[in-house]
This record gives sequence, C-alpha cells and structure tokens, in this order.
Amino acid sequence: MLNVRLAASGQYLIESNVTAAGVYNVSLTLGHLPVETLTLDVAAGPVDLVRTVAYGDGLLVGAVAGTTGKFTVEAKDAFLNTIAAARLNCTVRTRVGPLACNPTEGADTLTVQYAYTQAGMYWMSVDLGVLGGSPPRRLASPAYQSIRVLPEPNASAVTSSANNVGLALRTPVGDAASLQLLSRDRFNNPLTAGGVQFAALITGPKGTARSLHVADGGDGVYYSAFLPIYRGVYAIEVTLGGVEVKDSPFPLVVSAAATHAPSSYVTYATGAKAALDGVMEVTAGEAGRGLRVWTYDVYGNTQINDAGDALIVEDVVTALVSPGADATLTLPVVSAVEATATHYALTVTGTIAGGSVLDVRVGGARVFGAPFALTVRAAAVDPAACVAVDVPQVRSTHPNPNPNPNPNPSLS
Repeated sequence: MLNVRLAASGQYLIESNVTAAGVYNVSLTLGHLPVETLTLDVAAGPVDLVRTVAYGDGLLVGAVAGTTGKFTVEAKDAFLNTIAAARLNCTVRTRVGPLACNPTEGADTLTVQYAYTQAGMYWMSVDLGVLGGSPPRRLASPAYQSIRVLPEPNASAVTSSANNVGLALRTPVGDAASLQLLSRDRFNNPLTAGGVQFAALITGPKGTARSLHVADGGDGVYYSAFLPIYRGVYAIEVTLGGVEVKDSPFPLVVSAAATHAPSSYVTYATGAKAALDGVMEVTAGEAGRGLRVWTYDVYGNTQINDAGDALIVEDVVTALVSPGADATLTLPVVSAVEATATHYALTVTGTIAGGSVLDVRVGGARVFGAPFALTVRAAAVDPAACVAVDVPQVRSTHPNPNPNPNPNPSLS
C-alpha cells in the first residue's frame, strides 16, 4: 500500500509499507491526469533464522550407506520472502567435516548433498547469513539434526570374514571347534540383520571334505561348529554367492586329546606293529628284544604335537618289573622311517632266572595288556662261574654196624 502526502517544501512524498518482495509499477496521476510511471523494486529483508527452512530426503532420520543424501535450504526474511541464493553465506557442519552449499539450478535456494559410507549416527547443522552482513548464525531448523546411516542390506564377500582373522583356530580332538562369521556390506559396515546365505566346507588332514551347517544368529552374526576326531590341520572354506569371504580358508589346528592308557600299547621294536601279548622271554644277563610304547588318545590319534614333528612328552610313562629283571625307558625316540618322535623305547634285561612281571603305565594307568608275564631264562653255563661244593660224608645210624642183609639164615 502506498501513501502520498504533500511535504512543506511543496513536494509530494510517496511512502510504501510493502512486505512482499518483488518489482512493483507505480502510476502517478494528478487530477486524473497521468504524471509518471515508476518502477519500485522491493528486496527481501535480512535472513530470519526462524522462518528459514531446510527440507528434503537428506534430512530424514534413516539413510543407507553409499546412497546420496540431499536437502534444500530456502532462506526467508521476517515476511517469508525468499532471499536469493547468491546473497547467502551458508555453512553445513557435520561430525565428519563440512558440506558444500551450492545454488539450486533455476531456483533461489541452496542444495546440500552428501554420501556417507560409514554406518552410524551423524549430526548436522546449518549456519546461514547474508554476504556482507553479520556472521552466519545457526538455523533454528534443523538445529543439530541427527541422521542415522544404516549399512547396506546386502553382504559382501570381500569384507565379510570370521571374527578371528589372523588367529588360527585350535582345539583338541573331541572338543567342538566353532567359527563365528561377521557379515559386512561393501563399505565394511557390520550388518545388523540376518538372511545372508553363507556356505562352509571343511577339509580334513586326510583330504576328506564335508559341508558344515551355518546357523543364522539374526543379528548379522553367523555360527558354525565341527567336532573333529582326527589330529591334524583342517581348512574351513567359507563362501558367499560362490565367492570366498575375506581370509578364507581358515585353518583349524587339531591336536590329540589327553593320552588314554587303555588305547596305548606295547609292541616289539621289530616285526609287525601288533600289541604285545602272551609271555615274553629274556635270558638272564642279556638285553631282551627291544620294545616300543605307543601312546594314543581315546580316538586313536598318536601323541604328536601341532607341528607333527615331536612327541607330546607331558605324559608320565613308567615301566616297572618285579625282582628278577631291570627295565630301561628312553623317551622320546626318533624313528628313522617317520623322522618324527613317535614312541618310547623300552629295554628289559633279565637278572635272575624265573618268573617276573612287566608293568607299563601312562599317567598311572596301565596300557592295553599290562601287566605282561616275563620269564627270565638261565644263562648258558659259565665254567668260570662254577664252584665246587663240599658234600659231608653220610654215616649209618643202625645199631648193628654189620647187619645181615638176610634176616632168615636158613633161607640163605
């Protein structure tokens, strides 16, 4: 609305109370006669932080990693007039750095774009002012807008892996070996929901492969377990969509279980590897046939260490004989054939001819077949060891020193 009044100077003053920005044409008339036509350009006022608005999908609470978020800033003055973008001084701050404010093509607004790849909570604030005016001030809405960036819903084989990367799984036979798999998106964000189809295949030390069941924890974590009964190194291959996950295959080192005395046994050092039974004979003074003590766990695994080249010697192996023989136990013994320490050597030497007993124990318990009967034979006659024995003369104690052998003389 325009007001025209006559000043003391004789001039007419035109006063406006226009609140809407824009270009106005003002026609002046005097007594119904046109005088002049004026153009009145009304600009928007200073930025009103309360009336300025920001809007768009980029300000929604939920976003997905890797997607582009975008929102628009429309500056207003106190009368809701839009302020031209070219006049604005805009800064968008986030916890990962500032974002650029670019004029929107074909409109007097500003466009802010961003792409977060790391899932998590982000805050965002917009500071706005007019170029050449006072320093930018924080926009009332959004003031520290919180944005939650979610991981992508699809898992990636490149980033998904086991939670024990860099560490070999170790377990003794008979104990379940478990593998925990973490699903991640292509930006390495852990997934928080289930539904990923992992496949697991385990290959044993004998080359036999079998599939493993993978359980879905429903929270982005998956579980698989395996009960090994053979000692050695296994390989667990995990794939996603036919592609191996990060760091696959995973090694599983299985050691023998505790030594089981009833599964351990004694053999002769030569001949077939058969458990000792029956009676063993040795000659006094001579070393008997060499024996070997083989230690096994309850699953029949030899007590070889993880590297497969040394005997597990924590077991207390004892060999005792009753009087009449001596037992010598040596541990461990390196086999020339296997080039590994695989058994204990046992030598029994007879000392006194007769019956004896050989008792072999592991950890205080007898091995299979123990105790063993042992016969010590007398050694060959050694003249140097023979001695003469003085035998006393035998005298008669009959009352008649010369008895008649025929008591009836008439019959002689």
